[in-house]
This record gives sequence, C-alpha cells and structure tokens, in this order.
Amino acid sequence: MFLIFSLFFLPLSWGQIETASDSSGAEKRMYIRRQVGPIEKRMDSLYQQRITQREINGIYIPRDLYDCFRVLDGAMEDDFKEYFMSLSDEEVDARTHGSLGLWMKHRWQLMEGSRLSDYFRKMGVPHPEYAVGIIIQTYHRKLHQRDLGVKELVQKFQKIWAKKQEEEAKALLGQ
Repeated sequence: MFLIFSLFFLPLSWGQIETASDSSGAEKRMYIRRQVGPIEKRMDSLYQQRITQREINGIYIPRDLYDCFRVLDGAMEDDFKEYFMSLSDEEVDARTHGSLGLWMKHRWQLMEGSRLSDYFRKMGVPHPEYAVGIIIQTYHRKLHQRDLGVKELVQKFQKIWAKKQEEEAKALLGQ
C-alpha cells in the first residue's frame, strides 16, 4: 500500500517548475510538472482498472457522496452517531478525521484509487484527505438537515491546495 501511495503522490520536487502569468502579466503562477516514467504509467493503468470496480477486496465502494451517506447510516453505531451529531460543524472534521475518516479512507481505497476517489477527482477535489473532510462535513450537515454546501467545500479545499502548491514551488525555487 505504501508503494502505491508513494507512486501516486511522489514528492513534487521530482519534476519541473514553470512560471506563467495572466494576460496582463501582473500575477505569476507557478506550476510543478512531475516526470512520468514507466512505473507511473503502469500504476495509472491499475488505477484506471480500480476506478471501474464496484467492490475492491470484497468491500463495497460507494459511487458518490449520497451513497457514502447510505453506507455510513448502516455502518455507524448509535453511540458514535450520537457523539458525531453532538459536535459542531466547525469541529466535526478535526475530531473524527483520525477515526471515522481513516476508516473511510482505507475501506473505500481513497488513496489507492477507487470509483469514489475518481468521483471526487472529477469534482475537482485535489487530494483524498480533502475528500474525507468533505464526506465527514457533509454527512454531519445531512444528519442535521442543513444544506450540504458541497461546492463551497470543494472550492475551499482547492484554495488550500493551491496555496500549499505555491508554497512548495517557492521553497523549491529558494524564494
């Protein structure tokens, strides 16, 4: 599993840094391109196979966010669900990411690739950890019968990811 994780999320320093600016030339953006070798290409073909599977290793993989809710409704014990619902919207991810989030991430193969990880990738979620956060936060909102705010969460995590990537690029450039 570590091998698969490390191949999908290779350090960004193993690539080429490019800078670009908008049409006015005012704002420069840095892009990091990773080199794609034969191992990465082979792993990509395995990933392409995994994202089509309904089950991986005999475990059902939800197809979308609402399917996650259905699975969680059936899997979550009453005492944990009560605790989960007692948390505020602001603290639910931080308090349950290391338990419920870890369970989801491993069970649903979010790091290695699954139809659920592909669903979040297509939504524009930049990293599996953010997908876990979105599932936790939206499930909490669903239980409290509030608007899920999926689009806003995706945008929030995209901004966080872009900032991290920019900081990494600056560090690589020694800025």
